[in-house]
Amino acid sequence: MNMTPKTCRDPATGFGNLLALCALLFVGPIACAQSRADSLLQIIQETPATGTFADTALSRMYIRLAAIQARDGEYDSSFVRTERAIELLTELEKLPHAPVGVGQQLIMAYKQQGRLHLFESRYDQSLKCMQQAHKLAEELKDTLEIGATLLQMAHAFREMNDTAQALGYNRKAISLLSLIPLNKELALGLMSMGGTYTNVDIYDSAAYYLRRALAVYVRLDIPSQIAAAHLNLAQLHNRTGNYDSSDAYLKAATPFADAMGPSGRLRYHGMLARSMITRKQFKTALDELDISADLAQDNPADMAEIEQQRALAFTGLGQMDEAMAALQRGNNAMVADLDLAKVQEVTESRMKYEHEVEVVLAQQKIEDQRRQKLFAFVTIGLVVLLGAILFVSYRSVRKNALALRTKNDELTRMQDQLVTSEKKRAAEVVRTRIARDIHDEIGGELTKIKLLGDEVRRNLTDQPKAAMVNLASIETAAQQANAALHDIVWATDPGSDTVRSLVDHARSLAMRMLEGSEMGTMEFMHQGPDRPIAPEWRRDMLRFMKEAMNNALKYAGPTRIDVSLSTTGSDFDLRIRDHGSGFDPTTAIAGNGLRNLRSRAASMGAAVEIDTTPDHGCSVHMHGPLSTWV
Repeated sequence: MNMTPKTCRDPATGFGNLLALCALLFVGPIACAQSRADSLLQIIQETPATGTFADTALSRMYIRLAAIQARDGEYDSSFVRTERAIELLTELEKLPHAPVGVGQQLIMAYKQQGRLHLFESRYDQSLKCMQQAHKLAEELKDTLEIGATLLQMAHAFREMNDTAQALGYNRKAISLLSLIPLNKELALGLMSMGGTYTNVDIYDSAAYYLRRALAVYVRLDIPSQIAAAHLNLAQLHNRTGNYDSSDAYLKAATPFADAMGPSGRLRYHGMLARSMITRKQFKTALDELDISADLAQDNPADMAEIEQQRALAFTGLGQMDEAMAALQRGNNAMVADLDLAKVQEVTESRMKYEHEVEVVLAQQKIEDQRRQKLFAFVTIGLVVLLGAILFVSYRSVRKNALALRTKNDELTRMQDQLVTSEKKRAAEVVRTRIARDIHDEIGGELTKIKLLGDEVRRNLTDQPKAAMVNLASIETAAQQANAALHDIVWATDPGSDTVRSLVDHARSLAMRMLEGSEMGTMEFMHQGPDRPIAPEWRRDMLRFMKEAMNNALKYAGPTRIDVSLSTTGSDFDLRIRDHGSGFDPTTAIAGNGLRNLRSRAASMGAAVEIDTTPDHGCSVHMHGPLSTWV
């Protein structure tokens, strides 16, 4: 890239433009967005690159102009400005004494470019830009930017429907951002985790992370985001059928309504209207929907939703004509939103043709009636005409009343079915999890008991000693099944979602698994105040410990096993060492057991080390941050 200064007609032009750049940097927020964009563009076009520290101000202008153009939907222009800023900053980095702040500006430029690729659904290119920004942030040891770039990568994976990757990057970001003073990026990561869990119908974890996000926003005192967190929690509880909780969060969001942007207020008033319809406050709901319609500014997608809610409110008031009209407007908005212009044009042409035919037929009918009236008695004609009108009106009113009553019953039934299905889905999530745990943990033991019972029945007469051995095995299997059932009950009990409960249950599990074996040292302790802990995280911790101990008992032939677990208010340390056969990690083929341990540790945001040599046993060490409330 040629960094040679261009020749200016006026020697003072370059210096004057530099002063103008600095002025815009410091007073830019005062001007309106369009005038700022125009001023930035004019100065950028008149200011050449010099290959000196002055280019830092020029690159900052490119980045700021790119942000304004992206906000206004001018993505192509924004991309060009961002690319130019990256070129300038990359050249400045090569200088022997690079200006201060070049690295931070490069991070901003790559993040902006990554967002533009994301807007255009170019996910692979978006990830490359974000990875470049992440690398620069790590070189600068900027924890805030490291966390922010991890969150942007998680967002890209979420858009690609790669939920596992999105959750993994989100957890890493939250763990890092929790180590520095409270910041907006931490709250954003918690909010993103809640949204991801909501999308996959894991509602307990979604509520956990959304409440954490709300707590951070309250402590940071950001009214607009406090309102957004309340609305997300209200929407979550509405999906699970907890309407009282949903109304409570909506009410809590009300004091922050003025701080919301237009889209936030649109969402707020729409959710208020939906809540009022559920409580049969139909007139108040219509007032809220009128406010929503003003905020929607004729956006087809928003208007379709608003008109559907209006139809429900009018139906509740018994105003069926207005309900049908609202449904028609909603359908029209859906057609516009789906960009079915040709379908709409053909439909309108057909309706226009039918209307013209009806007009011609009506005119012909009127003319016929006029000719007939000339040859009929005025009194008889009036009586007959009046009777005909009354008869037709009666039948029409009766027919319309029946049709509207049927439509009202159908709408009511659909609403009831929707509420029932939402409640059923939330219950099925919990039932499925418990059923899977019962099948995995207890099914094998019950099968073993049945097989041993068959052996006892065959050997009871001829081989009583063998029968007694089998009875002892049945007793052992029953005890193991009972213990597994105890684990399942503990895992599903909300009262067990604490660090101290985790430590106590881990001690009980270790003693139960080592019963009948040569126990080594067992140390389980918690230091500091007890705190809540994420339900899925504590289940993963117990499964990791159980799998590691089971591997040692099953494959190592240990003379003893040492187990320790220590926790504080912020982190944990788990060590399991067996005095058994061990293995050579350089020649051994990693089986499912080792892969499962590493995969489960990664999902918990923890680090794991496995140390082993032949004939000297094996040590498994996992440590990392606790997944607790803020």
